[in-house]
Amino acid sequence: MTLREEQQMVLDLVRELARDEVAPRAAAIDHDNAFPEEIFARFRELNLLGLPAPDRYGGIDGDPVLASLVLETIAEASPSVAVVLGLHWSGVLEPVLQFASEPVRESCAPRLARGEALGACSGSVAWGAGAHPTPGAAAAGVFLFGQRPAGSDPEHIEWSLLDRETAGLMTLPSTDPLGWRGSGFASLKLEGAPPAGRAFPTDTRSDMTAQIRNGVALAVAAVALGTGRAAQARALKYAHERRQFGRLIEELGAIRQMLTRSAAALDDAERAVREAARTRAEGGAWGALALQSRRRAAEAAVLASRNAIQVHGGYGYMADYHVERDARDAQCAVLFGGGEGS
Repeated sequence: MTLREEQQMVLDLVRELARDEVAPRAAAIDHDNAFPEEIFARFRELNLLGLPAPDRYGGIDGDPVLASLVLETIAEASPSVAVVLGLHWSGVLEPVLQFASEPVRESCAPRLARGEALGACSGSVAWGAGAHPTPGAAAAGVFLFGQRPAGSDPEHIEWSLLDRETAGLMTLPSTDPLGWRGSGFASLKLEGAPPAGRAFPTDTRSDMTAQIRNGVALAVAAVALGTGRAAQARALKYAHERRQFGRLIEELGAIRQMLTRSAAALDDAERAVREAARTRAEGGAWGALALQSRRRAAEAAVLASRNAIQVHGGYGYMADYHVERDARDAQCAVLFGGGEGS
């Protein structure tokens, strides 16, 4: 895929950051289940939190293709970090830019784009109705909060933009998640009505719900793809180094088959993610493609991580080799970011 010069510069910077600063901390982020504040401070310094926003709001006007490549690159180092960034963009910043009233947009978009506040979206779109946990919520300062009235249509979600200090808003941290550990999982609960003036226009409700669901799906697809690529890279490295019965295990037929199946699934998922991102960038009908790409990428990540464990044998279940973490993170992508047609 050909990128413009300025896009390639951003991606090169992200690759360096992921390699030198994110990857060395990934195991500790997972082990400690602690939100990596210092990494997001670096994102603020480099203006990555505002990637999709126009210059006037303090962003860098990056398109969906660049966004998906950035998320995939960071996810290869740490899916826990990448998913928070992706949901900040797709679950809060982009809906604010497109659907908020002008006063709300002018006051909130610069804060989100400049990283003065991290954004998190309530999990009702991704998980279904209820106060479900969502990554980033424990560390966020701005929340896109969705309420689905009892007995209403699934698309009938009433959206409001809330600050952490909003009266009646509670964040309920999830203490021990399976995967995406350190991403600041928390559930949101609001007692009472949202503050006046922070609700989104009712005539945009269905379009806004669809865009959030599709945007989250595309972000999770990129994260899943990066997760699978990391697992595959670990498996290839181990197979190239490990000897059994006097030869490298990469020469064994069963190992070759597993690695080949993983590579094919990841390549198929990459094509789906790229097509969805490119179609969105070009203004085409991208929603169904995003949902499909999330499903394909999640399935490919699960396959690649499971095969990576098999390639490692008994070592695959040990934290020292990291592929068990890949498998846990891949499972989160299966569960999160789905939707109708996914």
